[in-house]
Amino acid sequence: MESKNLRYFLALNAMPLLGPRSTIKLLKRWPSLNDSFNASASELLEAGLHPSQINQIKNFNWDIIKHDLQYNAQEENQTILTLDNPDYPILLKEIYAPPIVLYAKGNLSCLKQQSIAIVGSRYPSYNGSSTAFAWSKALSLCDLTIVSGLAKGIDAAAHNGALDGSGK
Repeated sequence: MESKNLRYFLALNAMPLLGPRSTIKLLKRWPSLNDSFNASASELLEAGLHPSQINQIKNFNWDIIKHDLQYNAQEENQTILTLDNPDYPILLKEIYAPPIVLYAKGNLSCLKQQSIAIVGSRYPSYNGSSTAFAWSKALSLCDLTIVSGLAKGIDAAAHNGALDGSGK
């Protein structure tokens, strides 16, 4: 299910001075983020934004997100999840500054299953990588979904271990 706010979440996500907390402020005041982009500078200031953030919103180049808007259409199993999407992971939404946009590929039902996060160094030792791989494989075979930031190192070893196990 695509969010009615998708293009606005993508735009806010592309703005270096606007993070998750600022986006949440806007979403609380304007559930339809289109209204925040049409709001006056004084209204955005009242919502708690700084002048530099307001400037980014008012002067956003919409061409920046064209590629992101095509992400869903590129392959059948690719999805962009935003904070207001019912498929967005519930526990992730509860952290202090949840990512406002997630790029997902694969079976989204994994997001509703029991999961465990395995993250670590981008430059692990051989022992660290092999341990992350082995644990992820074993845990995935116990019907757990392995979650990580998908960075190189421990995160990549964890994903490879999960794929070698149950594939979740």
